[in-house]
Amino acid sequence: IGLLIAFFWLSQGELFVSVEKVESLAFNAQFSPQNIFWFWLVHAGYPHLLANLFSLLIFGYLLEKKLGKRHLLGLFFTAAVGAPLLYTLMVPQIQLVGASAGISALFVASFVFEPKKTVIGLLATIFLVAILTVATTAIFQAIKESIQNQQAKTEQDLNQAIQNQDISQQQILQQELNQ
Repeated sequence: IGLLIAFFWLSQGELFVSVEKVESLAFNAQFSPQNIFWFWLVHAGYPHLLANLFSLLIFGYLLEKKLGKRHLLGLFFTAAVGAPLLYTLMVPQIQLVGASAGISALFVASFVFEPKKTVIGLLATIFLVAILTVATTAIFQAIKESIQNQQAKTEQDLNQAIQNQDISQQQILQQELNQ
């Protein structure tokens, strides 16, 4: 829930976070102390977010019974922050966003305890993300086209109103000249 809220807050209700915001909140060599908190909440887009959310639900569920809530959260946050820190030391020019490092740790631990269920969970995540990405892309493309059509219609109506006003003004001027 926190990932969803953060994503929609950071994207200002859109389904993507601006490049500027990603760059300002990413974990990178120009480290800012607040980014240790923000970078794992920022996702490159809704497919990235959906993949992490479904993975967190599936692998978190598989591990919670084995590890308990406290150890599960410890593993997730240690990997979510620790792995990008190590990676940034090795490849300083890259900017990292998302909770994928924490999710990867949950995946590996889940695979150790429940390999068959983990593989099924991974395939289910891939399938769900693919279906939702295609469906939402089609829906948002239709919405975008509808908005563009409405904007074109509004512009056309505005131009027509301006032309009608010009004609009316010309008629008034003509009547004044005739009198």
